[in-house]
Amino acid sequence: MQEPIRVIGRDLMPADIRVGFVRALGWVLDGERITRVEWANNSTYVFIHMGTLCVRHADGQVNSLILRDVDLYATDWRVV
Repeated sequence: MQEPIRVIGRDLMPADIRVGFVRALGWVLDGERITRVEWANNSTYVFIHMGTLCVRHADGQVNSLILRDVDLYATDWRVV
């Protein structure tokens, strides 16, 4: 179970926090799966497999992650 993070007097789970890609990448390296709020579902997420960033799509298909500049600069990344 993920530990809550204390933020201004209340506990937030990592899934409640939205960050930029660099911070989210740290979560992936720690074994978490991440997604973007813009993607509108938790079935599409990014994870690391054998040293490669991969994306699992809602239909179950897995591909190497190809980041667009909009993804790199987005601040809506969160833990699934």
